[in-house]
Amino acid sequence: MSKAIALPTTEPSQDPRLESRAVANMVLMLAGKLVSLLGNYIYSFAMSLYVLRVTGSAMGFAATLIFGTLPRVILAPVAGALADRLDRKKMVVGMDLASGLVMLLLYGISSAYGLQVSFIYGAAAMLAIANTFLNVAMDAAIPNLVTDRHLVRINSLNQSVVSLTQVAAPFIGGLVFGIIDIRLFVLVNGIAFILSAVSEIFIDFQLTAPPETEAPASPKLLAEMGEGFTFLRQHNLLFTLGMFFVFLNFCVGLGAISVPYILNNVVGMDATLFGILNGLLPAGIFLGSLLISALPEFRRRYPVIMVSLLVMALALAVCGLPTLPQLLAFGERPIFWYYCILLLVIGFSNPFINIPIFVMMQRQIPDNFRGRVFGVIQTMCIAITPVAYLLAGFLLEKLPPWSVPLGAGLSMLAVVGLLAANKEFRKI
Repeated sequence: MSKAIALPTTEPSQDPRLESRAVANMVLMLAGKLVSLLGNYIYSFAMSLYVLRVTGSAMGFAATLIFGTLPRVILAPVAGALADRLDRKKMVVGMDLASGLVMLLLYGISSAYGLQVSFIYGAAAMLAIANTFLNVAMDAAIPNLVTDRHLVRINSLNQSVVSLTQVAAPFIGGLVFGIIDIRLFVLVNGIAFILSAVSEIFIDFQLTAPPETEAPASPKLLAEMGEGFTFLRQHNLLFTLGMFFVFLNFCVGLGAISVPYILNNVVGMDATLFGILNGLLPAGIFLGSLLISALPEFRRRYPVIMVSLLVMALALAVCGLPTLPQLLAFGERPIFWYYCILLLVIGFSNPFINIPIFVMMQRQIPDNFRGRVFGVIQTMCIAITPVAYLLAGFLLEKLPPWSVPLGAGLSMLAVVGLLAANKEFRKI
């Protein structure tokens, strides 16, 4: 039977000292997140290029990315269960410290034995493990770092940081690979991780935590991992939103393969222009997140989410139009500007969907279940992405290229209809 959880309707009295500490928490958390994500993304990108140059193998290049992704799928439920039973501050600080030690160990070993590919794979896997535990613990802790009036802002700025690193990491990673000794980068990266861990020591993870945060730990870790999904199933709206995130990732995954395929194999886009287009989706997310952080919180989330979903779905559906012979004849430049607009629109719409829903889930899920629930959702979202990639690759070989993004867009429109039919969702 579905259970309803009431949203908070009142804001605690605004104690100036509490507000000041909340802002300090926000700054320290975002700074630590920026360093951690940049370190992980740059390492993954630069080391992938290094492996490609050393081995000349595309499979070796892909393996570095796989070792950096697979642990997230497997371990997110474990990270969620531990985030609900352990001290989240110790988890966050410990994982950044562990990442720093992995980098310093890699520097030491590579100085003695050379930078071997097996060392790179091992370090990529360990960084991914540490980052998985850190991100789940931090996502679960965010509502305890700030007062409720700052919750939308901290989530918006958090999304901005993620998008900024996605734009910056390939550029910085390319510079690192081309200009700096790769082992020096490993050393600097290790020091940065450790400094990030030191800064996170000063975050108050219990600033607005409810009393029930200190629940006794159960010895049954495996049972606790399953409780995240059980909790979702017991609450109709939360389950609907969790499945929505999974399906949204699936549709975006179809587009993520279709658009590069169209640009490279059908349009024959210049490499420089293609590189610019690659950065526009996260750039749009960055701009949308920044705007949300500057705006007052929406009183009614439902209209904002639905309009943004419609815009994203329609933009995704028309991504394949330039493959039609009549439009392909316009040439490369008009098609480039067409995709500039579409990718910015898709990226800009994304935060107006994700952030209001994520904030609502943070408020509705009890503190002692938040880690497990987010761990389950993260696992499903990450796991569905390669399925979407494989399906898109198969369909692009069998069907006209325009049909795959069109199908993804129409599927999103169908989800819009299902959400519109959900009475609980219409009330948010």
